[in-house]
Amino acid sequence: MIQPKDTQKFLQALFSGHITESEKILEKLARKYKEPEDAQYLHALQGIFYSYVNDDYDSLIFRIFTRRDMRESRREIQKYLEKMASRPIVGNDPYFKAWADVLALLDKLPHPHKIKPPEEKEKVIEEQEEEENA
Repeated sequence: MIQPKDTQKFLQALFSGHITESEKILEKLARKYKEPEDAQYLHALQGIFYSYVNDDYDSLIFRIFTRRDMRESRREIQKYLEKMASRPIVGNDPYFKAWADVLALLDKLPHPHKIKPPEEKEKVIEEQEEEENA
């Protein structure tokens, strides 16, 4: 099974702007892990990769960083995904496990290079409001 440390390495490269390196990490993981559950986990990571490189602002990965309500409820979302990953009737679902791992790792990762940190965005908004009120 793909380990969170593998996921962390992939996300560090991706969020640091090393797109080619992150793609190579995904390819290496695909060669190393060939079980069906690994394919589902990889499918989630590939979706994150494509959402990020193609600027899919509606994707969960972007929304976590761009919407305050999503940032604030990240832990709740993570717990929900962990539940979905281990549903008793269906069994383990590596796709949801991958997402739960990603959300658990976010504090250990660099801020995505494509997304302004929330503090910067809020500062810009405050400055715009001050200019409008002046």
